[in-house]
Amino acid sequence: MSTNIQPVRGIFDAIQRDEFGPNDDMTPEQAARLRELADKTGEPMDGNLTKLQAQKRIAALEEQVKE
Repeated sequence: MSTNIQPVRGIFDAIQRDEFGPNDDMTPEQAARLRELADKTGEPMDGNLTKLQAQKRIAALEEQVKE
């Protein structure tokens, strides 16, 4: 019997596949990435984001870091 189970490659993939609700608290990994990006950009760190909010905030801060 063969199964085609794909491993979760990251938090963003899991969000896109609705493996958890977008209103769940952000993960420790997201919080750590946000802290790192907030430190680099001088932006405030909001520790009360949902997973979906954290995903969007990480993307926005990563864009700032690229500039």
